Amino acid sequence: MFRDFVVDKIVRENASIKSFYLKRANQEALERYLPGQYVTLKLKLANQQKEYTRNYTLSDSPGLGSFRLTIKREERGEVSRYLHDELKEGDCLEVSKPVGDFHLVMNNSRPVVLLSGGVGITPMLSILEYLVNYEQDRAVYFIHSSTSKTVQPMLKRLLALDATHKNLFLSIHHSQPASDEQKNEDYHQEGRIDKAFLQSALPIKEMDCFLCGPVGFMEDMYLHLRALGVEEDQISYEFFGGGKKLGNLADSSGSNDNSNTFNVLFTKSNKETQWDGSQLSLLDLAEAEGLTPDFSCRMGTCSTCETSLLSGKTEYDPEPFMETSEDKIFICCSKPVSDIEIDL
Repeated sequence: MFRDFVVDKIVRENASIKSFYLKRANQEALERYLPGQYVTLKLKLANQQKEYTRNYTLSDSPGLGSFRLTIKREERGEVSRYLHDELKEGDCLEVSKPVGDFHLVMNNSRPVVLLSGGVGITPMLSILEYLVNYEQDRAVYFIHSSTSKTVQPMLKRLLALDATHKNLFLSIHHSQPASDEQKNEDYHQEGRIDKAFLQSALPIKEMDCFLCGPVGFMEDMYLHLRALGVEEDQISYEFFGGGKKLGNLADSSGSNDNSNTFNVLFTKSNKETQWDGSQLSLLDLAEAEGLTPDFSCRMGTCSTCETSLLSGKTEYDPEPFMETSEDKIFICCSKPVSDIEIDL
């Protein structure tokens, strides 16, 4: 169910990220969502009849009177470009109720570890904002990796929270700091987050860990935590793409077994290529070939990437949450099991 919202405020966070504050158009109160959950936007772009849906994580604490969406502008993202370049304060959007299984377990005494990379910071911001507002005695370790301050989201807010909340441990890692960056002002650690740092910084035992970011980043963090003795049920993660189970990617994503090599023909684009198991999904394969199919969730929860399968067979990994129409597939979580033709 979608309801009408008004864009109350737009705040530029850095060169590529803006935060959009949304309020109900009829002034009704918002649902009290769980920190880490997301909403779906439904919209039509200017001069287009096609309807788009996109999922965006709520990036602020529940109970503040507005939904905050912190969104990166993607050059190849038609919707994110529209939101950044054309959406204005006072405009209306259709927004779903908040949903999602990736969220904080509240009213718990265990320390919370928030490990994020890039725009994967958004659910972590929501969890952090909730903790500093409502559970200030609970220790929270906020560890984030970006390339540099140019693309670092919410740095001023994070530093302000770190200065005023004694139970917050903040560590910003920049893999390629700019020449004008100052350590301990613009970032805390140079380079990537590694196992040695996690071992030195975290309590390790009896903690709730949350991971969000690029798949490779989460796989590394997951393996580091497991190697340090963190139990699997202490680690939660949110995929923005390719819903694999962490800990298994090294075994599956690099396979080049010729028995699993299939021809893939994208008929509309007149492109033919091969599937060799090195991509996580047909959506990834299409993007690697320079195609730009529509997508949103990349996990089979929104139907945006539904595409006609003209011939051949595919399988789902992971299984989608929605049903497809006859002779159609969700390419975000599909893999071929024979030579195939796709209407793309």
